[in-house]
Amino acid sequence: MYHLIVYIPTTHLELVKTAILEAGAGNIGGYDYCCWETKGIGQFRASESNSPFVGEIGKIHKEEEYKVEFVVEEKYINDVIKAMKETHPYEVVAYSVFQMVNI
Repeated sequence: MYHLIVYIPTTHLELVKTAILEAGAGNIGGYDYCCWETKGIGQFRASESNSPFVGEIGKIHKEEEYKVEFVVEEKYINDVIKAMKETHPYEVVAYSVFQMVNI
């Protein structure tokens, strides 16, 4: 099992979340479409080499985002990451994946 954490802007929350879940994330026992969402504010500054989805080059930008967490079975992890990247609007997606051990 893996634990996926991704930061998604409010404007694309349902699109990206649904793509991730439909790719196989969020299955726990007999339940599916499971995830955890926390609303917050992300911050970044794009350099001259970037093409930001929001914000301006060289200026600090704050964006309302959701931190969304999923469990993902190993057999789905590559498909889930692909679906996330294909639907997420950011040039560089902020996410992390941790391998889990269930005892």
